[in-house]
Amino acid sequence: MKIDANMRVVNNDTLLAVGDIILDDKFVIHQVKVLNLKDADGNKKPVVCMPRKKTKDGWSNAVVIHDKKLQDEINKKVVESVMSSLQNDIGFEDRQIEAKITLYNGSGKLRAYADLVYEGLIEIKGIQIREEKDGLKTVYPYNMSDDDFQSLFGATTVFVKGKLDRILMDAYNDAIIAHRKEPERGMCI
Repeated sequence: MKIDANMRVVNNDTLLAVGDIILDDKFVIHQVKVLNLKDADGNKKPVVCMPRKKTKDGWSNAVVIHDKKLQDEINKKVVESVMSSLQNDIGFEDRQIEAKITLYNGSGKLRAYADLVYEGLIEIKGIQIREEKDGLKTVYPYNMSDDDFQSLFGATTVFVKGKLDRILMDAYNDAIIAHRKEPERGMCI
């Protein structure tokens, strides 16, 4: 059986990665997770978990792999995909990324709009910087219809998102400082 994996690194305390397994180019198993679980000795180790669904009696497996050899092959492909995802992040720190900030003075949670320019070749427009209960957050461009939310841009890994968010927040803080230094308009000096 041909097996492919497309995993995205999440890297929080328990959830390390999530993604899809493709079997024979015919079937896709979504929401395959790599969890950091404690073993019998209390040591954390990564475990590949098939998707589960909530039922009235609790949680149950949505996909069960009956063949141990197939499960081992899937685990191997998942690990390879996670490692590949991590390798893609190497060198990203050296990329040229510029943020342009437009401060917003209206009411509500919106504090600024931002655009990101990647390597001088691609510009991502309309990123929002919002004030939430737990601090400033970035909201990347999306479309919203009556009952559907569609992301238009996102980072492929947590590492990349963290880097983009740091660039945006640094540029936002610089814009706030520059705005405070500007003289009030309409005042006589």
